[in-house]
Amino acid sequence: ARQRLSDSQWAKVLAVLPGRIGVRASNGGNARRFVEAVLWMAHTRAYWSDIPIEYGAWHAIYIRFGRWAHENVWEDVVKALADLPKTQALLGALVEKYQASYRIQRLRGKMK
Repeated sequence: ARQRLSDSQWAKVLAVLPGRIGVRASNGGNARRFVEAVLWMAHTRAYWSDIPIEYGAWHAIYIRFGRWAHENVWEDVVKALADLPKTQALLGALVEKYQASYRIQRLRGKMK
């Protein structure tokens, strides 16, 4: 898969990830490939379904992205990308967009 992070940058991200990453994924997944897929999304602003297959199944990536958003994992990942301000801003915006959309969906559900 295409890499957006150097090994030293990945080491900073890995250091902030919770222990036993990927335990809930059916196959454990590859954390770096997953993070790279999300960074691809942040940089391209494409649809989730457009994620290149080399990163894995787009729906599984989206579900895991959402789980990490709800667990505030991305907050620490964004901080770990301090030496990549553009990537940091794009990832932060992607997470904020997801969380805002989720809040709206929850509110709509309560209004019915």
